[in-house]
Amino acid sequence: MILRNISEGDYDALKKIYQDSGLPPACSPDPANPLCFIKQAAIIDGEIAVAAMARLTAEASILVNPRVANSTARMIALRALCSTVCQAGRNAGLEDATCWVPPELADGNFGQRLAQLGFVRSPWPTFSIDLTKEDL
Repeated sequence: MILRNISEGDYDALKKIYQDSGLPPACSPDPANPLCFIKQAAIIDGEIAVAAMARLTAEASILVNPRVANSTARMIALRALCSTVCQAGRNAGLEDATCWVPPELADGNFGQRLAQLGFVRSPWPTFSIDLTKEDL
């Protein structure tokens, strides 16, 4: 097995692997996208056996103080702040941001407020890995 960076010459093979996988379009990263900054492959018998890509994105953290003002005023503030932060992300070249929310908040008013701001609840489970651990 050989581990190496993915090159432009691999793009057709990656497209074929994706097509054969039956995965939905959201699972097909564009390796030519400059935000796709990690692109590696495991080569077995001269062919890509496994490919991994990482695209730069943002993790949004939203803190709302329930002791300040009323819910209407906080929503106005949240909408204004979201607009400003989203513009800053666009200016930095980002394409998306994700906000992880505990289920009890996602199913309540906070989830509804995020939807009003344009956040879409992902139907996909999320898996994370702690990159600070060196024993991976």
